[in-house]
Amino acid sequence: RRDFDLWPLVESLVLALRPMADQEGTRLVNLVPDDLVVNADAGLLRRILQNLLSNAIAYTVKGEVLIGARPQKDGLMECWVTDTGTGIPTERLDKVFEKGEGDPSRDDSTGLGLAIVKAFVEAHEGTVQAEHNAAGQGTTIRFTLGGK
Repeated sequence: RRDFDLWPLVESLVLALRPMADQEGTRLVNLVPDDLVVNADAGLLRRILQNLLSNAIAYTVKGEVLIGARPQKDGLMECWVTDTGTGIPTERLDKVFEKGEGDPSRDDSTGLGLAIVKAFVEAHEGTVQAEHNAAGQGTTIRFTLGGK
């Protein structure tokens, strides 16, 4: 782990995934403060965010995907990816991070992506959860990164 600016990492992912988002008519928005420093394994954090963003884009046609982060009072860093897509059914919210729990409505869903996200977040002494958006459309995945 090391300290680094989070905004450039997120912005590089937004740029890399923009062609995929453009195909779906989806807008990607980096809401990470440009002066926010995190202490993390940059490679693992990149893979966490890339996986979450790719999933959000795949389920959000002609919508919006927001990426944000903020420090918490307890020394943890909270990050999130919010989309305006189809959302995760309520009965699956607690299961989506389990290995092999792919989306039964998609042939290309192996159930490994979010399990990997969970493992990488836990390697940072953090937690991850999925929730419905307040507006009732789409999903927010929140995760924390532990202290140094």
